[in-house]
Amino acid sequence: MIDFSLTEEQLALRDTVRKFVQTEIIPHAHRYDVSGDFPHDVIRKAWENGLMNPAVPEKFGGLGLGITEDVIMNEEMGAGCLGMTTSIAVNTLALYPILIGGTDEQIKHWITPFLNEPHLASFCLTEPGAGSDAGSLSLHAKDEGSHFVLNGSKMWITNAGHSHLLTVFATTNKELRSKGTVCLVVPTKTPGVSMGKHEDKMGQRCSDTRAITFEM
Repeated sequence: MIDFSLTEEQLALRDTVRKFVQTEIIPHAHRYDVSGDFPHDVIRKAWENGLMNPAVPEKFGGLGLGITEDVIMNEEMGAGCLGMTTSIAVNTLALYPILIGGTDEQIKHWITPFLNEPHLASFCLTEPGAGSDAGSLSLHAKDEGSHFVLNGSKMWITNAGHSHLLTVFATTNKELRSKGTVCLVVPTKTPGVSMGKHEDKMGQRCSDTRAITFEM
């Protein structure tokens, strides 16, 4: 028999997030939804309360929480404001490729700053002509030996205008489709990276969404 009951630790996490939502998100959600402003203050408080980057393993200084705990956190925060939740939760999505495919040295280099400061990251997959189909990407990555050169664009990228780091999916050979896909870590201030305008959306308005152009 499968038991879907939450553990005591998971219930405690749920209650902690629920209290945060009631005190820090719900009272401000309407104002941010109307203005479309980015909720820097709420995101900082979420980071201060340990509600960001939960998947970073303990050996790197993180909480080492799993998918179930991540879902619990997102469900609770989403009940207060889905826009704020999207901006907070996308950090985990953006850092996962590094956690999954990076070496210990790379993880320490790229992810430790997110544990020391409330930095934001963006997961860059979606494109104007491909949607989120990783096998149909047009953003081209040319291998120059010590680095890659990117040319192309992304669309609907969450946190783009406020991110410190981008995890970017690109193709080295379109004919190979998904087998030609690489994921590259790109600091946002890299020369040749430019951001589009903040999209004035119908919902999740305080979550920053933009196009990104790579001309390297």
